[in-house]
Amino acid sequence: VVLQNPFKASLFTQNNASLFCGDEPKLLSNNWMHNHNTHLRNTIPNFIAYEKDNANKTLLNCGIIGGSLETIIQLLAEIVHIHNTYSISNKTPYTLDMGVFNYVVRTSFVDKIFHGAPVNTLFKEYQLGLNDCWFRHK
Repeated sequence: VVLQNPFKASLFTQNNASLFCGDEPKLLSNNWMHNHNTHLRNTIPNFIAYEKDNANKTLLNCGIIGGSLETIIQLLAEIVHIHNTYSISNKTPYTLDMGVFNYVVRTSFVDKIFHGAPVNTLFKEYQLGLNDCWFRHK
């Protein structure tokens, strides 16, 4: 649910090379992600190191994504590259979308990520009265 126009917010206008995305109240290292990342872990050369280095970081959620046109094009190009290079041979029952999204954002946009308040409220908490956030992430 859109609560505010993010394109008018100073955080957005002053950080035009950044990526803005949703998150969840979980760490990247959790059972669900571990299972969903099996194929990526077995095919992307540095994926295990990435998981280890980012284990205690917040799980990012691609349900909310924003940034400048150039930033979004870069993000999508990297996601497409990984899917065309590695996901194409996936035989697991998992779609890999959250794993690929977190991998690309945490490796290519590491110093340019904004998530959580004021971008989004807590995922699936249906928080009301937080009109300082841009999106209610349900």
